[in-house]
Amino acid sequence: MKDARPRVKKTTHPESPRSRSRAASGADEQFKTLVENSRDPIVRFDTAGRYVYVNPAFTELAGQDATRLLGRNCYEIGAPKGVADAVQHNVARVVSENHETLFEYEYPRPDGARWYEARFMPETDARGRVVSVLSVHRDITERNRQRKALEEMRQRERALVDSLPDAVWLTDASGVYLSINKAHAEWIGKQPRDIVGKTAHGFLPPEVAERFHAEDQEIMRSRKPLRVERESFRGSGVWREVIKVPIADGSGRVTGLVATSRDITARKRLEESLRRSEERLRLSQNFANIGAWDWNIRTGELHWSERIAPMFGYQQGELETTYEDFLRALHPEDRQRVIDAINACVERGAEYNIEHRIIWPDGTVRWMHERGAVTRAADGTPLHMHGIVQDVTDRKLAETALRESERKYRALVEDAGVTILVADLDTLLMEANKQAEQLLGYSRSELIGRSALDLHPPSEHDRVRAAFADTGHGRSVFYEGHIVTREGALRDIEITASPIEFHGQRAAQAIFHDVTDKKVAERELLAQAERQRDALVREVHHRIKNHLQSVAGLLRVQADERPEVKPLIEGAIGQVQAVAVVHGLHGQSPSGAVLLCEMVSAIAELVGHLTRAAVNVRLEMDSGRPIEVSEREAVPVALLLNELILNAVKHHPAGIQPEAVEITVLGNSERAAVQIVNPGALPPKFDFSAGTGLGTGLRLVKSLLPLTGARLGIRDAGGRVEARLELWPPAIV
Repeated sequence: MKDARPRVKKTTHPESPRSRSRAASGADEQFKTLVENSRDPIVRFDTAGRYVYVNPAFTELAGQDATRLLGRNCYEIGAPKGVADAVQHNVARVVSENHETLFEYEYPRPDGARWYEARFMPETDARGRVVSVLSVHRDITERNRQRKALEEMRQRERALVDSLPDAVWLTDASGVYLSINKAHAEWIGKQPRDIVGKTAHGFLPPEVAERFHAEDQEIMRSRKPLRVERESFRGSGVWREVIKVPIADGSGRVTGLVATSRDITARKRLEESLRRSEERLRLSQNFANIGAWDWNIRTGELHWSERIAPMFGYQQGELETTYEDFLRALHPEDRQRVIDAINACVERGAEYNIEHRIIWPDGTVRWMHERGAVTRAADGTPLHMHGIVQDVTDRKLAETALRESERKYRALVEDAGVTILVADLDTLLMEANKQAEQLLGYSRSELIGRSALDLHPPSEHDRVRAAFADTGHGRSVFYEGHIVTREGALRDIEITASPIEFHGQRAAQAIFHDVTDKKVAERELLAQAERQRDALVREVHHRIKNHLQSVAGLLRVQADERPEVKPLIEGAIGQVQAVAVVHGLHGQSPSGAVLLCEMVSAIAELVGHLTRAAVNVRLEMDSGRPIEVSEREAVPVALLLNELILNAVKHHPAGIQPEAVEITVLGNSERAAVQIVNPGALPPKFDFSAGTGLGTGLRLVKSLLPLTGARLGIRDAGGRVEARLELWPPAIV
């Protein structure tokens, strides 16, 4: 080859060999000056993928000086296999196709993994032949972090909107739906994909769509919000409150509208039942009034919408709205409960959904229902807590009146055609009606003074005592159970127990309904339905397993056709196959149970087949009932085990004779452990519990770990890495 140096400049003028040499030398010096001072790692490869030049930034990234890098390829300098595979592939591609390539990769470093964008560019000789490949690597870690933070913020915003009980939607000026929340999709009765991107004519009956379209256009034309209560277009006596507000851009041009819809059927029914009272009608019409609030957690400043001050007994602007003023307005018996709920929402992200009392300045006690959520900074620091408050005093009063009426009604049913017993709070019977004598086989005199516990089988005594405790606290109780007659027969009954005053003392009244015949028929129907369901569920799991295996097969074809992403596709294949294992075990078991030992063995076999690595499984279980993974945690545990075994296979140290990955399943029916051991060592500063030094696979493992009933530890064990997954109920059953 006459001229093997990289071509850095083209010219159309004839040059002598000496002038070409001087030009090439000058270009090389310019190139060296530029890259030697670059903060981006820059390297030059020969056509076989060996380093022929590295700048200082790259030696810092690789952690080796230039003399140990030059003349070697990525595999020989100890680069991670996934990175080395990608680099060698891109060099080969540039050499063969003579055009640039670009890819992103994660590179482990002592101070934590970093993400880089690598650009590979061909360098050609005078004949246009590729003689070397120049590669520039740019650190994009911060850019990726910003992308992730933005996506998390959008997800939080979406989750907040979806958590609202009201339907919410947004349209553009032509009536095309741009966004809806979960409640809106449920109200319409369609999936979001069937609504977003369409006008109302695309998913509503024509006459309804035309009415809504005309209404929306008038709102945007007049620029006036609309609040209306009307029967739902779906009928069935459902009433909804609809609020629509036009929205405008920065220039004042109306670009669409935002709307909410709330189910007010219960309120409408209450208004109907109280229609004879003008005062109650007025209060029920204000029942739906809602106020919004925003609390600045850092400053303590609390902003109330104009509806809240009257709810708290003040005129607008009469009270300075601060967090401390809000706490002072709370009923003393509710204050600590509200503070605890707020702290749980701010500190742990718990749902803030609470009913509590407030005291007006004139001493009036009112009931409020509040819902709220916290807005956080990118690092999770709580910034604002915002939400809504609704006066539900009328509903609370109505509920109290209804409960009192029902209690008095039941206390008067002495001669009703049902079994009625009265007992003191120590379970001693004080009264029994004739139906009780007929059902139980005892006379009234034999029943009075006897403990109510004697009428129930011993297995139900705790439930009976709990029912007495509830009535002692003023609560009514309904439950299903059994009674034992004088002849020893066991009868199915439904019991309603209520607190009453009897002969001047607190007591519990119980109404018994004999449902023995009904229960016998129900149990037979239930058994038949269970048998049909089990057969159907096994068939569904079997079909899902087959479909997932087909997907895995398609992915293998893609992996073979696209070697540049083969590691990623193989990871996806492992995850798909892990889920297929769960469905396969569900389908094979008559009971639908997923056994831990079978799961581990199946996943280990799949990983070994996929990676062509030796994976040995040893079972050291105590005799007894096999360990069953709970249905809820079966898929997460399968994916978790798949990632751990794949990790153990993939991170075998370079240059060491391959050894089998050893998996041991230990334990008994109460507690189990899966131990995975492979040659190698953990990277510096690795801490699984703290989440530092984790790769993509272990971050997935950490997110999949069940919150209760599971613990995972990863440690160095003398030239080997040991991962130990411990499981106990409720993760196993």
